[in-house]
Amino acid sequence: MKINKVQPLSKALFINSKRRTLSLPYNEITVAACDKPYIRIESISGKRFHIEMTLKDFVAILPPCFAQFDRSRIVNLCHVSEIHNTNKGCELLINDIPMRISKRRKALVQDLFLRIKRETGGETNCSTGCSLC
Repeated sequence: MKINKVQPLSKALFINSKRRTLSLPYNEITVAACDKPYIRIESISGKRFHIEMTLKDFVAILPPCFAQFDRSRIVNLCHVSEIHNTNKGCELLINDIPMRISKRRKALVQDLFLRIKRETGGETNCSTGCSLC
């Protein structure tokens, strides 16, 4: 679905398309990736949305539970099950899919992941009421 405008709300993105308006709660977003000139957003339900926006602008409207883990992708850390080191670098697991974290962003992503884990009592799931999301 191609979307034209996005407006931030307190707990959701308010997305305007030509035909309708959608509300996409932050806790339903798993990964967002730059697919110039669009941002591709993937939700828990498997739905994908394309919005016309720069990655820099998109990051600016997201709550702190989101982290950019490489040059073109952002992840909702509340949906990350683990972060581990491999012989090729550091990876995070989201929906049992490994995604490599860039060396430059590794420390930031790990610190934020641990902060979320502490705050939610070890659970990293937005349904537990993470105050960051």
